[in-house]
Amino acid sequence: MLRQTAANLGILVLNCYFLFKSSYEFTNTKSLTLQKKLFYIFIQTLTGLLLLNFATVSEGIRIDFRFVFYAVSIKYLGWQITTPVMFLVTISRFLFPYNDSAIVASAFSLLLMITLPFVDSWLSKKVDEFRHLFVLISYGLMTSLIMIFLIFDDFKKATYLAILLVGYTYLLAFILYGLMSEFRNMVVLVHTDYLTNLYNKKSFEDDLEHLSKQNDPFSLIILDIDFFKTVNDQFGHHVGDVVLKEVAERFQVFIESSRKLYRVGGEEFAIIMSGTNQEETVELACSIQKEIEDMTIKLENDQHVQITISAGIAIQEENEHLKTTFYRADSALYHSKNNGRNKISIAEATECQSLPSIP
Repeated sequence: MLRQTAANLGILVLNCYFLFKSSYEFTNTKSLTLQKKLFYIFIQTLTGLLLLNFATVSEGIRIDFRFVFYAVSIKYLGWQITTPVMFLVTISRFLFPYNDSAIVASAFSLLLMITLPFVDSWLSKKVDEFRHLFVLISYGLMTSLIMIFLIFDDFKKATYLAILLVGYTYLLAFILYGLMSEFRNMVVLVHTDYLTNLYNKKSFEDDLEHLSKQNDPFSLIILDIDFFKTVNDQFGHHVGDVVLKEVAERFQVFIESSRKLYRVGGEEFAIIMSGTNQEETVELACSIQKEIEDMTIKLENDQHVQITISAGIAIQEENEHLKTTFYRADSALYHSKNNGRNKISIAEATECQSLPSIP
């Protein structure tokens, strides 16, 4: 059984690595396209079949770690992907040699398929990530242990297999959790700005591309700190870093589920908003501008810095390419900076218009 366990571990590790490597959406599956969901279902079903192939066979029963795989899958990919995978793998079980005991085992797999999403949903509201995963694995392990003792007539053999299964299961669980955490940290680092902890330019470009594929309308605000070079030259780059972090914190106050904030350049930030409500977008930009204008950043030796920001807004037009929307928002930003700064400009279809100054 040790050899089969090592093979199962290798399959599970490769599966996790491939999913993280294929797309950072693996850390955010709520907005997956249908095409992406089908892709994950295919990959996960293939993985389940590989686990079946490398199972320990005893009295016609294939003992493997599919329940660990299902727990990891439903935790990180969700039930919409994992449930079809469990069904397909269970049905595919009959491509392998089987007997009456295998039919009973398949019934347990279907029971797990039905109940696991409810357990996952309940746990997501009650416990942290570590406990969530381990309870899911323990639940799957429990169904496997019940199945073993029901099917095997030899109690000693069943007990021996159960002890091995428990030991190897939790060994796999600890290894997989550590690897999953490392993979997730790597993905977060790639898409996070080191200074402000906001999403970075790569994440911004990836999200724009995703919106383009989804055909989801959006609004775009690009914000730039006025005279930031002067702050760096006068006070030093360490003060410039303080200003960037302080501004980022103030920006985040205005971010909610339908908005996403990025640092896309040295002193340049961007906000993507779902939908194309111009009034809401303008109101958000004005609120942020007022917040920054009223802000005083205290430095050492009783010094302080006051800054302002300029902004450009573009509302995506119907059938407009995202690059065009971005270009219009960027042009609106430069219109603000070239017309006195501390201004907000909105890009219309043909020209940029400055909004009235905030009193």
